[in-house]
Amino acid sequence: MRTLCTMFIPLARFGLVLISLTFTAGPASAAWIQTSGPKSGMISSILSVPNGAGGTSIFAGQIQLWRSDDKGTSWTHLANGLTDPNVFGLLSVPNTSGGNDILVGTNAGIFRSTDFGASWSPINNGLTNLSIYGLAYGPNGSGGTNLYASAGMFSGLAFRSTDNGANWTSISSGLPSGQTVSKLFVTGSGTILAGTSNGIYRSTNYGASWTRVFTLNGFSFVQNGTTLYAGTTDGVYRSTNDGVSWAAINTGMSYSWVYGLAAIPNGTGVTLFAGTGGVLRSTDNGATWTGVSNGLTSLTVHSLATAPNGSGGFDLYAGTNEGVFRTTDNGNHWTLASFIYSGVKSVKATPSGAILAANENDIFRSTDGGATWVDTNQGYTQLDFAINLQGTSGVSLFAGGSLGGIFKSTDDGVTWVEANNGINDTEVNSVAAVPNGSGGTNLLTGTYAGLQISTNDGAYWQVTNSNAMPLAYVVVPNGAGGQKIYAAGFGGVIVSNDYGFTWAVAGLGATASGIAATDNGTKLFVGVNGSGVYRSTNGGGAWTLVNNGLTNLGVNTLLCADGVHLFAGSSGGVFLSSDNGDHWVSVGDGLTTGVFSLTRSQDGSTLIAGTTGFGVWKRPLSEMLSTTGINPEVNTVTRRLDISPNPFRVGGASIAVKLDRQGKARLDGYDVSGRKIASWDVGGIPNGIETIRWDGKSKAGTDLAPGMYFFRLITSEGSSIQRVLKTR
Repeated sequence: MRTLCTMFIPLARFGLVLISLTFTAGPASAAWIQTSGPKSGMISSILSVPNGAGGTSIFAGQIQLWRSDDKGTSWTHLANGLTDPNVFGLLSVPNTSGGNDILVGTNAGIFRSTDFGASWSPINNGLTNLSIYGLAYGPNGSGGTNLYASAGMFSGLAFRSTDNGANWTSISSGLPSGQTVSKLFVTGSGTILAGTSNGIYRSTNYGASWTRVFTLNGFSFVQNGTTLYAGTTDGVYRSTNDGVSWAAINTGMSYSWVYGLAAIPNGTGVTLFAGTGGVLRSTDNGATWTGVSNGLTSLTVHSLATAPNGSGGFDLYAGTNEGVFRTTDNGNHWTLASFIYSGVKSVKATPSGAILAANENDIFRSTDGGATWVDTNQGYTQLDFAINLQGTSGVSLFAGGSLGGIFKSTDDGVTWVEANNGINDTEVNSVAAVPNGSGGTNLLTGTYAGLQISTNDGAYWQVTNSNAMPLAYVVVPNGAGGQKIYAAGFGGVIVSNDYGFTWAVAGLGATASGIAATDNGTKLFVGVNGSGVYRSTNGGGAWTLVNNGLTNLGVNTLLCADGVHLFAGSSGGVFLSSDNGDHWVSVGDGLTTGVFSLTRSQDGSTLIAGTTGFGVWKRPLSEMLSTTGINPEVNTVTRRLDISPNPFRVGGASIAVKLDRQGKARLDGYDVSGRKIASWDVGGIPNGIETIRWDGKSKAGTDLAPGMYFFRLITSEGSSIQRVLKTR
């Protein structure tokens, strides 16, 4: 799996607004908390089951299994005893206690739960293939029940159990050898239907023999009264003779492959639903179909299930590529009712304070700290974000990812458009905004065709190194008043001294997943998944492992936004070093998942993590710095910088220094590389407030180029940082 880390620079992350860093001691129970999203996950199976409390529970799964007892408002992750996370099939079977046992088909066989999913036990005796795709149950002809299972890709296997799953015997004779049996269904009369990649097969003797009754692939089945419906590669077919023959009912169907079917009685007949390119509905027994996908953000529908709504009607649930959706009005409107299961490859805070999260399906956006998330419907898997504060129309956001290439937003991530002019390969692994040496910004992107650069806000891209594919970047001072850029990824680390146009090897041949710098750029760090963290103190000439205290070496990303505190996100959580990598401590309390990506909130107070499977998490920085005993003098800081106007064009800006009490302080100004451009000693501040006028010039009196500048207020108790933008 490709991993990445976006660019970091001393004092500030280039393109990230930092405002008034104030840290206070955290509570003893401090820990990471999960935000409310993004809610996602490809759902292949949905099952509704009476829960014994007068309601209905919904089981849903593909990767991991979940249950909701409140119509999708909240979900419980069901993993106790499940040794394989893949969920291919779900089945509820009435038990002798008046309830239901739940069966799940996985890559490790069949598991059964007798306690509504709280725990699971394998029931695989006799199964010769443990990849279980189809599950069904039906009468055995003697007043009891048979269980049925289909197994294996391209194996043509099916099994039967006559003792509630204790033992299984093959019933594959007559099924197509070398074909996949993906679906099993038992009709009201006890006939078994098998949907295979070679058509639909039928058995009237409990699987002892099979007859092919239809030539098209069968993906799904549903029954209303004595009428059967099948979803196939050519739309929906109907049978009125227990599956002996089938007739097409496809008028109005614009999509042909039907993976999910559902039927809801409507008083005089039945309302049918088909999952295919969204959801289609028929109110005339399949004579005509119309689309009912309003609210569905994913039109790839894998499964459908109905559930009583408590008012005499039914709700309908759809399992899609982007989670579970629910409709209470027969498909007229759909709402997301899913759990949080998504790998967030990149997370970014925008200048407005919004959070962007890129998962396997799309870009999601939150404007309330993760309490709610909105799908931007950008439509591609993204791996990285970058922010150009000096875009041609203001602030420009960029996203780079798999297949779709580069996308650009000029409205804070609400909408996105392609920006691929000149891109040689749309398999983009990284994107970064870096200084151009003249007060502006260059953009860099790493693709399989090499490293490319844009000097005009993404309007055009050109290759600068065809042999490199970076995953992460960092900008550091070059010692001569400018900056140099390091890029890390496949093949190790490379460096550019001309703002991204030419590159030289900077050692470490291992594939790097993240890069960062501390100590004004004099110490470089590279994360290598499986090896940990490497450090170089001579600009990449030599690298040494610095893993003391780093108990998980699966490092996916590095972040150092203040030049001192270095965070490593790994498959084992988050770690922190405050002594240039000499020692690491875990700061992953409460985090139950691995970490792909890290960023800091716009106000600088919170660390935000994109995780390997459970959405976006966050934790106040003050908790991690104070509870680990690191840099304790900043824990009591209460200070603030206010700069106005901001941005400013001519005449300079006023910098208001505000402390909670009278005292001495120093105010330092820096450019985006970390080079000091101005400094003031602020002594004996009356009433704790003083205003300084900055004319936009360096300490030598030189007029500075338009761009982003950072001011750091330092007292005996700690520091705060604020940014200001000088425009043309």
